[in-house]
This record gives sequence, C-alpha cells and structure tokens, in this order.
Amino acid sequence: MENILREVLLDHVKSPKNRGEIEHATISANSNNPVCGDVVKVDLLIENGFVTEVQTSGEGCAVSQASMSIFSEEISNNSIEDVALKIKEFKSMFQQEGSNVNALSEQSKLLKFLDNNPSKVRCAMLSWLAVEESLIS
Repeated sequence: MENILREVLLDHVKSPKNRGEIEHATISANSNNPVCGDVVKVDLLIENGFVTEVQTSGEGCAVSQASMSIFSEEISNNSIEDVALKIKEFKSMFQQEGSNVNALSEQSKLLKFLDNNPSKVRCAMLSWLAVEESLIS
C-alpha cells in the first residue's frame, strides 16, 4: 500500500494534471496555508451546471500540489452538485467518526494516510476548500 501511495503522489507532483489557468474562468478559487506558505488557485469553467474544464496553479509542498492535481481530475466533467458532494466526502474522510466516501476516486481516498498529521491535512484540503468556498459564495 505504501508503494502505491508513494507512486501516485510522485506522479501527481512530477506531472501535475490540469496545470495552468483559464482566462475566462467561471470560478477562480484561491487558498493558502500561512503556516507553511502553500498557495493554490483552481480555475473552473462551468457550462450547464457541469465543470467542463479545470486548471490549477500554485506553489507549495508535495502534499498540497499532489492533492490539487488529484482534485482537478476528481471534479472534471462532474455536475456542481457532484463536486459539492465530493468535497463534503473528502472533508469528512478526515473526521474521527468516519465517513461515507463512495463518491471519491481511489486516488483521493489514498490521501487518508495524512489523517494523523493535521498540518498536512490542511495542505491536502487547500484546493478542495477553496472551491467549496467559491461555490457557496
């Protein structure tokens, strides 16, 4: 399991998915972690209630960058309702009472290993929380 986890994270760090910016994004969501200096930006193009394009940018630790890449793949071509559900499940995955994470991909579920490291959980959640806040506003 540890080898799979390392392989997936390294792939997302070395070859981040959906890297870039969308010039006329429907939503641009930003977040940062002042404790460690991570900064993330997620641009979404939304058409007819579906995320048709996702682009990400930012700097930070391997966890925040890998999670941002995983998140971009997770929400691409999903309805806004499904994106909100995935974010809710991702957040609940780190809560003590356990969670239902049926909507999440196996890659997203791999980040559960951070459970015992609250500062890294915050890094992993940056892009997820940024989009959640943008969807609420």
